[in-house]
Amino acid sequence: MKKIITMMLFPLVLVACDNSGASKQVVQPVEKKESAKFECSNGGVSTKCDIVAGDQLGSGKWRHAKLNMSGSDASLNIDGEVFYKTDVSSDFIDGRRVATFELKSQKNSRAEVSISSSNSESHLSVNAWNSDEKLMMTSSR
Repeated sequence: MKKIITMMLFPLVLVACDNSGASKQVVQPVEKKESAKFECSNGGVSTKCDIVAGDQLGSGKWRHAKLNMSGSDASLNIDGEVFYKTDVSSDFIDGRRVATFELKSQKNSRAEVSISSSNSESHLSVNAWNSDEKLMMTSSR
């Protein structure tokens, strides 16, 4: 008789222990929030920068750019669109050395990279326009 009672209670114990009546908490995956950045690493004769900036055309997306500079040469890649140097100029204004690189892509987009430096600080900025001359990216550090 004990065996029969035990056999009948065993499924009830299992059902009571499975928490099927309790609400299960759903764990949402954590979204990685992207944010703007402008990080550069300086080599012996070159500088490489990774840039993440908001799209200025209103898409709400992020623009990803890689800037490479070496001596009087520069190249830029924004979301796979490659920009090559077309002109470079250098001036000395108000105690600051200012160098400006003009770049262009095969899609007729253009970009300008400006570097200014003095004894106390330096400033680097990147601006890019699409083929319709609308600003699509701007970032500085």
